[in-house]
Amino acid sequence: MVHAYRAAVYLVMICVALILYLLLRRLFPSRKRVIPVVGALLAVAGLLWCTNVVLSKPALLRKYAPFLRVKKKGTNISMIYMQSDVWICNADGSDDQRLLPENFITTRDITWSPDGTWLACSRVEDGRKGMNLLRYDADGGNQVQLTTGTGICRRPSWSPDGTRIVYDYRPGMRRLTTDICVINADGSGWQQLVAGDQVHAYHPVWSPDGNTIFCCVKENHRDDIWAMDADGGNLRQLTFTPDQTETEMAVSPDGSTIALSVNRREIYLMDADGGRFRPLTTDDGKILRGRDPSWHPDGDHIVFTGLGTDKSRRVIMEIATDGTGLREIPLPVGKLLTPVLTPDGSRLAYLRFVKSVVRRVPSPRSAAGGPGLAAGEED
Repeated sequence: MVHAYRAAVYLVMICVALILYLLLRRLFPSRKRVIPVVGALLAVAGLLWCTNVVLSKPALLRKYAPFLRVKKKGTNISMIYMQSDVWICNADGSDDQRLLPENFITTRDITWSPDGTWLACSRVEDGRKGMNLLRYDADGGNQVQLTTGTGICRRPSWSPDGTRIVYDYRPGMRRLTTDICVINADGSGWQQLVAGDQVHAYHPVWSPDGNTIFCCVKENHRDDIWAMDADGGNLRQLTFTPDQTETEMAVSPDGSTIALSVNRREIYLMDADGGRFRPLTTDDGKILRGRDPSWHPDGDHIVFTGLGTDKSRRVIMEIATDGTGLREIPLPVGKLLTPVLTPDGSRLAYLRFVKSVVRRVPSPRSAAGGPGLAAGEED
């Protein structure tokens, strides 16, 4: 489908260039024919640049090429995935190397177990099999698939004792809402905590004491931070901000503060009980621009995805929670996303964007069993 979209854009470019050439040819005498030619070439170059920008950004593809997700014959739907590689380096950016193999379509949402021995992430091996949770050893070996099925499992978060993983689950593309589910670290014991038919909850994060799960809830076209007990009960709203969206949470090691992304472009800090809600400002008094915050084990620093000095690329940055010491972690140029420090703070895993990939995925009308369970299987 991306190729069809690109071909259509190229056809439009040819038409625009031809029309521009004919217009400029009438405006300038025959001795200045070079002007229409140069004008047409500049128009083609500009349209090519715009096309490459759109095709490299999944969000723009979804916005400007919605037909890429329309229903196909049968039960298949085209879905845009963000293909990324998982890399790991020292906290200072040295010893940068690939962590996970390349034979996957996409990678999302990496997270370390509390003792640093395992890494969990959402991956797509085959577009027809959906997006599932996988677990690896700290060195990227010993792959264990925790969930199965054609649904979309994302945003895993480990319980403090390392025995369970909470995540959000979407049964298929026809379902617009998500559930909050929990599963044992070995793939057994699946349980649904919040049903998406009742509330659109996503991106769950476990508190350090294991008693609370924070999550984002979409309601009336806005996203707020909510909290619930570890068993899914006592769901309660913490933020009330009708004019902005709050997502991409990370809870501080002591559990007192939540770092989050506002409108997916600014970093804010919030008391875990829903009290103070304030922007993280830098030394010059400006609100810190960035997303995907992750806490350093010392509780006084966060790493996040920011914009490079030329504003054209995404980089990994670090800052103290008092707004001082902002610095870019020196890594190869590219679109770098979702930084996550190991529990001891010595190593940093992150995603390196490769390209947008369109795959046709099944969208079953109903799901037998649950994510991580075969049809008819019991906990």
